Amino acid sequence: MFKIALNPADWIKLFADIVFSTRVRVSGSSMESSMFEGDLFLATKSHHRMSQLKQNDIIFFHHPDTDLDYVKRIVAIPKDVVKISVNNLTINNLDGGKKILYSKGKLAEPGKWIIKEKEFFVLGDNYNNSTDSRVFGPIKYEWIVGVVWHKYYSGK
Repeated sequence: MFKIALNPADWIKLFADIVFSTRVRVSGSSMESSMFEGDLFLATKSHHRMSQLKQNDIIFFHHPDTDLDYVKRIVAIPKDVVKISVNNLTINNLDGGKKILYSKGKLAEPGKWIIKEKEFFVLGDNYNNSTDSRVFGPIKYEWIVGVVWHKYYSGK
């Protein structure tokens, strides 16, 4: 038997993550190579996770215009400036490390977004096959169902 060494505050956070979790099933290839078709994750809307959303968090959200659910990675947070030019992404004038910026088989349109309060710019990890903020713009905080925090089944 093993013993988990957590302080009381961490136990409370873990309990909140579990209580406020919803199941997420990955559909499609937009998050490959980090998530695959059929993978099952837990996403939590616990206060400690939702109040600290940051770059690189993977979130589950519902887009009201498309009426679809998405799993994407946050690449820019409020007050960030996102620029997409031919095959390049910069965030706050720094190279975002994203060189292949195609969306559903076509080159992403050049653009510039200043991310407002309670908005986030999200991308799928598989840039060549992802409908994301390059297509529908920044997403709103209230659309977020939860932060993906635990994988409990691999569909591979």
